[in-house]
Parts: sequence; structure tokens; C-alpha cells
Amino acid sequence: MRRKKNWLTKGLLLLGIGICVLGNSSTQVNAKQVGEYKGIPIFDNKFGGEEITDGATDASVRRSGATYAAKYDPRTTMSKIEDQGNTNTCWAFATVAAVEANLIKKGYVNGNVDLSENQLAYFFYNRKNDPLGNTDGDGNACLASPYWYMNGGTLQGTALSLMTWSGLVNATTSEDYAASEATQDIIAGMYKPYTPAAATENQRDYVVKSVQFYNNDVRTIKQAILDYGGVAAGFWADYNCYLSDDTTSYYCPVSDNSHTHAGGHAITIVGWDDNYSRNHFASGCRPSNNGAWIVKNSYGTYFGENGYMYISYEDASLTEMVTYDVEPVSSVEDNNYQYDGSAAPYSLTIRSDATFANVFRAKASGSGCNETLKAVAVNTFTNNIRYKVQIYTGVTSTSKPTKGKLVLTQTGSLPVAGYNRINLKSPVTLTSGEKYSVVITVSSASGSLSMGVEAYGYNSWIGFRVDADENVGYIKVGKQWMDCGDAYDVYDKMGSAETFNLRIKAYTDTTTEKTSYKLSEKAIGISKGSSQKLSLKITPTSVKRNATWTSSNKKVATVSSNGKVKAKAYGTATIKATFVAGKKNKTLTCKVTVGPSKVKNLKVSGGKKKITVKWSKNSQASGYEISYSKNKTSGYKTLATIKSGGTTSYTKKKLSAGTYYVKVRPYMTQGGKKLYGSYTGVKTVKVK
Repeated sequence: MRRKKNWLTKGLLLLGIGICVLGNSSTQVNAKQVGEYKGIPIFDNKFGGEEITDGATDASVRRSGATYAAKYDPRTTMSKIEDQGNTNTCWAFATVAAVEANLIKKGYVNGNVDLSENQLAYFFYNRKNDPLGNTDGDGNACLASPYWYMNGGTLQGTALSLMTWSGLVNATTSEDYAASEATQDIIAGMYKPYTPAAATENQRDYVVKSVQFYNNDVRTIKQAILDYGGVAAGFWADYNCYLSDDTTSYYCPVSDNSHTHAGGHAITIVGWDDNYSRNHFASGCRPSNNGAWIVKNSYGTYFGENGYMYISYEDASLTEMVTYDVEPVSSVEDNNYQYDGSAAPYSLTIRSDATFANVFRAKASGSGCNETLKAVAVNTFTNNIRYKVQIYTGVTSTSKPTKGKLVLTQTGSLPVAGYNRINLKSPVTLTSGEKYSVVITVSSASGSLSMGVEAYGYNSWIGFRVDADENVGYIKVGKQWMDCGDAYDVYDKMGSAETFNLRIKAYTDTTTEKTSYKLSEKAIGISKGSSQKLSLKITPTSVKRNATWTSSNKKVATVSSNGKVKAKAYGTATIKATFVAGKKNKTLTCKVTVGPSKVKNLKVSGGKKKITVKWSKNSQASGYEISYSKNKTSGYKTLATIKSGGTTSYTKKKLSAGTYYVKVRPYMTQGGKKLYGSYTGVKTVKVK
């Protein structure tokens, strides 16, 4: 059921909040058993996720013009058929089957793969926090049953939950009843729920990189199977009315009905047969045309064709269709920055060209080392959207997520709705403790689209706990940023005080490298009327910072916003550069003296083991300082200090052979202090 919240828009970016509450509260009192089919319990679940909209008239997800084989049947390569037994966990079994199908398709495993449905189902309802501590307070609540394995679930919501990187582990012990435990109601091989150790919550063998959401469309689902291996889906399981006992073929002509002996069930579509005859379906209710999906069920091998069944292409009840892109944990980043820890599949309907942002603090390294941001992810419920991703580092504002250094901008498109990963074209280095923002602007040809958000909500059988903090999630409303966690700000700009989190994630690797900072000069002399540029030097160079430059004595020297120092009058001043260095601000200083005008007519000659330096007299100078080095850009030392302004030459003897670089600057004495002017250009000389 889709329920619209009455949020005022004020004619700005936001059109309203679209909330999809899973399950119809008018018919679904709780997730209880309402009937059975040949001993298989039927629960009054009702699947029906957030609707997927098209952001363009030609949905590229359907691969316009693509052709498909008349039959695609991968059953011999699939993982084993499971038996959910007497539990209400079909959603977990369908999800795991889709994940296993993806891993098989990508060649990471073979048909012997066996992931734990128990781990997924238990921690879906018993999650605590993510390893970085950013989702504390978020979770999913059983409202229909005191037992997590009897409460039912949601396919879109489970996909959102798996994007937190929890729930996918190999089954290391049997999760089935043994033959010795068989009774009249329990068959050996049925699923046997158990409570895993709390410490295993964040253990994972595989990680979901992205999930894709689909509406029921034959071409779309065929392509999804070819791309990802299998499609988890829900349907209205009214077996007594719509299932053919002889062929285990199912066709429901309506999206749902009020039969008290029926309810929702989740399965995994793994193949198709265009020529599967319509006559194989129940005689009292047949589709108009041939064609059916090959469906992997979770009723054990004694159901259907060794655990498989057929569902007509024309079935009207198929819904919440989800695919998974999965990788071994060793193939993904170390850290998942996120604020959306619950499975609430809600959306925000917006006008095109809206901008969203999440601000995170880099805190994965406990030893002050840098992190490398490699990818981000965003949840949408619209196909064919265009995006622009911007990354800002060193964010300093609590009201403006773009108050920092813009270090990356990239654009692209997302053809399929879901929670999609976007690999960054170049990694971004983050220093330990600093704040950074992921800013995403989205648009569509249709003029509107739906973005995923996490908001508090519930119906009669499932609840979503959401802790929306201030100063982390933002939406640009007109020219202003709205804090999604500030009830007053949300009310002021949208007319409702209901806060929410944005479904935007960031993925980083932790490094062993630390960041260091220094100014290009610790002390400089500048001739009155001249200028010199200072810069912030950062190691590694991939770290970028905006610095705020100030002068302690603007009468003597001023400094521009980019570090250019201009000498105004004789004297001294301290130039400061303040910038974000991790969690705190850091200030570096450069001592500046403003002295006589630059020395003119510098000439340097070399001889046998000697250098001779000559220059024109500077009437303002009290003396001169001659510096030299064997490296043109660094390592200069004082060759000589000339204490008379009238002296215009100097010879240095007993030098080793080689190439030298020489420069000279004047100084004047004022109040017992030397005020240095600017250096000359560098002269090159060879010593024999």
C-alpha cells in the first residue's frame, strides 16, 4: 500500500514524500498462518514494494531492440533447493537464492554454495550498529510475532538491509532438522531456526555492492536474469485457486485478493520458457498466452519439479522484484560509511535537478592513518536518471555541506532503480578525523524522480526504528540547505517536522599513511612594494585543503585568500594559514620581514675553487646576505653576510668543484633587528 504524507512543498524542489508501507493494514492484522497447501503453511504476508518509476520514455533497462532465447533454464547450475519448513522466512530464502545465483553467474562459487538464511533473517530483526557506529538506533521490529522467524519480511527492505554489509555468511553448520529430530510436523532437512552469537552480527563472507529494483515486465526481468543470475520476487500465493496440482504451474489474474486462506510468498526467478503452454495452468484460470518463469522455491525438493515451479508471465501479483550484485568481502573496500541502518523502503518524490548530501567523519583508522574514498552509492526508485557526484573534503560548516574543498566532480547515469554503486574516477584521500561530504545532484528526462530515504514508520506487522541525527544529511531547497535531521528546519522548509536519513553511502579503504603539513616557507624577506606567494604543502599531495590566510600586521604586509603576501611598509609581520587537519583546525605560521628594494645587477663568476659575487650598491641597505646551494630549488645556506651597505663584491675560496646556485638579498637594521628584502633571481656558476 502506498500512503502519501501531506508534506507542504512551498513551490520549491520538493513535490512530496511517497511512503510505501509494506503490507495492507486493513487486511493484514499480523503475519500468522492462515491456511496450508498439502502441508505447506500459508502466511498472511503481503509483498508490495515501492513502485519503480521511469525517468525517460525509453527505459534502457528493457534493452530496447534486444533479443532473447525462447528458453533459458539454468537449473542444473543453481544452488540446492532449501526447505523453509514451518517458518515465515520465505523472504530470506528467496534473497539468499538470488545472491547465490549472482555468485554462481560471476564464477566465484559453484552450485555447492550454501549461504546462511538464518544469519540473514535473525540479524534483520536483531541488528545493533554498524562497525563505524553511524547507524545506532536504527533497526527493524517484529510487530506481528514475538519470534523473528515467524514475523515475515520484505524483499526491497531486505535488499536495503544487505546494503549495510551485514547478513551474508557461509553456512558453517547445518541449519536443518536432522533425521533424528523428525516428527509428524517436522521433516528432516527442514530449516531449524537458531539464535547466532551476537558477536557474529558484522561478520561477512560476501558483500552486496548494489541492488536493483524492477516492476513486473517480461523483457526487463529476462535481462535482469541474464545480468545478475536470479530475481527475488513476491507473489500472491493462493494455491487452492490458482495452482495446477499436476504441473505446479501458477497464474494469478489479480494483484491480490481477500481470500482468508491465502497470503504472500517470496521466490526466486532463475529462467524462462516462452513456449510453456497456457494449458499447463489451472483449468479454471488460465493466462491468455504461453510463457512462464522458471521459479526456484523454498518448499523442499518434494514440491513441484524437484523444488521448482512455473509462474505465468501474465501473473498480476508478481511484485518487489530485486536482483543483487555481490562480491567476496576481500574484493570490496574496508569501510561502509552510512546513516541508513533500517530496512524502511520509503521514497522522496522530487523535481529533477535536486541536490542531496551526506556529511561523514573519517574515523575508521584508530591510529590516525588516512583513508581512500573509492566509491559511493545512492538509492533511487526511478530508472534512467542522470547524476552529478561531488566530493568535498575538510568540511567545516554544520549547515552547508559544500563548505570545504571540492576535490572531485563526475557525472553519469543510472539505468536501473535500486541502491546503485558509483565508482569514483579517481580515489579521494581523507585524513583521519576530517569531515567530508558526498553531494549528489539527480535529474531525469521526465522531470521528476523518487529518491530513497529512511524514515520512522510501521504497520501492523513490521516497524522501522530510525535515528535521524542533525548535521549529517541535507537537501538543497531553493538556494538553502535543509538539515534532514533538524525537525525545526524540516518543518520550516517542508511543512512537516518528520525527520529522515538519506540513503547515500561512501566506501573507503584504510591506509597506513599519515598526512603532514608545512608552509612553503617558514620565514621570508620581501622588498617593500614587492610580493611573494606562500603555499600549503601537504604530504601526500592527494590531500587537498582550503586555507584561510591572515596577517598579524596589515600595515607591514597583507595576504590574499590564496596566500600572496604583499609588502606595504618596513617592519615585521606573521602570516598565518589555518586549515582543517583531521578532526581539528591547524595553523602554520611564516615570519615576514619587509626590507630594502631588491639587489640589482647581480653577477657571479667561477674560478679554480672559488666564486666571485658582484652587485650594485643599494642605498637602502645596511648589508647583504649571500646564499648558495648545489640544488637550484632547495638546500640554500648562507655563503656570507656582508655588514656594509657600501660593499658590492665578495669572493669565496676553497670550494670543491661543481655547479653552484647563488642568490643575494639586502637587509636594513631597524630597532636592532634585520629587515630582509627579496632575493634576487638565482645565478648558476661552475667551480673548477
